[in-house]
Amino acid sequence: MKKIIIITPTNPLDKHGHSGVVYSITNELRKKYEIIWLKPRISIIGLLCNLIPILFIYLLKALGYTISHHPAISKMYAYYLNNKLRKMKYDYILGFESMYLCFLKTKKPIFYRSDAVIHSMFNYYIYNVPQWIQNYSDKVEHETLKKCTYMFVPSQWVIDEIKKWYGDIDINKIKLIHSGANMPFITSKPEPKTTLYPIKLLFIGSNPQRKGIDVAYETVKLLNEKYYIESQLTVIGNNIDNYLNLPYINYLGVINKNIPEQARLFEDTIKSSNWFIFPTKAECAGIVTCEVSAYGLPAIGYNTGGVSSYIQNGINGYCLPMTSTAEDYAKKIAETSLDSYIKFSSNARMLYENYYNWEVWGKKVIDLIDKI
Repeated sequence: MKKIIIITPTNPLDKHGHSGVVYSITNELRKKYEIIWLKPRISIIGLLCNLIPILFIYLLKALGYTISHHPAISKMYAYYLNNKLRKMKYDYILGFESMYLCFLKTKKPIFYRSDAVIHSMFNYYIYNVPQWIQNYSDKVEHETLKKCTYMFVPSQWVIDEIKKWYGDIDINKIKLIHSGANMPFITSKPEPKTTLYPIKLLFIGSNPQRKGIDVAYETVKLLNEKYYIESQLTVIGNNIDNYLNLPYINYLGVINKNIPEQARLFEDTIKSSNWFIFPTKAECAGIVTCEVSAYGLPAIGYNTGGVSSYIQNGINGYCLPMTSTAEDYAKKIAETSLDSYIKFSSNARMLYENYYNWEVWGKKVIDLIDKI
């Protein structure tokens, strides 16, 4: 059995790390390969060799600047990782962060899986990064993209961003393979949803402000008070204190899908909803869109980041321009015919079966690896 070294700070068999993505990927790959976890660590020698720039980096952090990628940081970890790799027998390397892959010294194929490249994060997810630090970060990302045999990305957005910011990279080695639903408890195939009313919107988000709780609430309010359609907004997540006592809200709090009773609640909530509303302001992909698709739940959200690879406009719902308001959301939902709604629901489940699940991800990736 061939061996894959997985380089990541968190145990790849921990369901909680990286929103469950690393666990789901590892779970698929170990069907074919032996998995070896290599945790990046700071070695004393690696630290001393890069001491001056690292001290400067931490000074900048203390001053309030955001710094995540820098060649000095990558070299510090690379000293430890390369020392370990020289003593190990393996066939492939898989990593999820460019900072750990940038300066690896190996003749074995390196695979890189990420929701985004670093330049896409500036002023989108990451703020207050000086331009010269952005340039250094780009060097780390660029070197990793050159070094890897394949990069597995979950959305067309990542491919477009690589073309835009790292134009000399061979785009043929960037492979679009959709993320999957982190719901191993999914029951049998549901029937397409056929009930439009009352409207039961579902909002899920651990960062409700970024995920657009404001737009979601204004939408349910308009549906009730302007379109006179009985509607409710069910919220799963936290930090929504400003909305707790408002009308039309059903708040369930945080749900841990790793606890069987809460997993059933999560599943039942999706089943009883008839729209997933996802007005997120920034999103690399959104695993939750895969999860609601498993139950044939139509979705409506903003066309930002990688969202359009999961909410396909006119296919399984609506992907609206970022200039759209809550009025646009409410109008789209209110004017959706039953025939269109049933089509959206059927297509959502079809997309889950053919694209948005980890078993499909594993088969596609293993096929690419085995052809090397």
